[in-house]
Amino acid sequence: MELDAVYREEAAVRSVYFRAELPEQDGLLMAQPEKLNMLFENLIYNALRVTPPEGSITVAARIENGEVCMTVTDTGCGIPEEELPLIFRRFYVGSNNRGKGTGLGLYIVQSIVTELGGTIGVRSDMGEGTTFIMHFPQSI
Repeated sequence: MELDAVYREEAAVRSVYFRAELPEQDGLLMAQPEKLNMLFENLIYNALRVTPPEGSITVAARIENGEVCMTVTDTGCGIPEEELPLIFRRFYVGSNNRGKGTGLGLYIVQSIVTELGGTIGVRSDMGEGTTFIMHFPQSI
């Protein structure tokens, strides 16, 4: 995974553990590599900003019910429950990120996931972290 090498060094500088978990079986997702890089760049960059030293970020992929399922999980500050329905809106900046972003990252992520025929969801617990879950149809 190209992103593994790119972010492992930045995570080390911040004393954050970075892990990539590859699927046990092969799957195929037809997509432009640049779009997937942009998708993961946004998710991992956000995770690096909110994850404290000694925290962790895990990028995982698996094949589930004929779909490619990918997750990005951090042990950061979490997203307040009332903000979860808003985070994919264009220019929305959450309370934990005021003055730190443009509000475009998660909008771009959702746009790419949708363009690839997938879906994205999020689970978050304040003070414990956030997981973004993406499901894509497996290409044949």
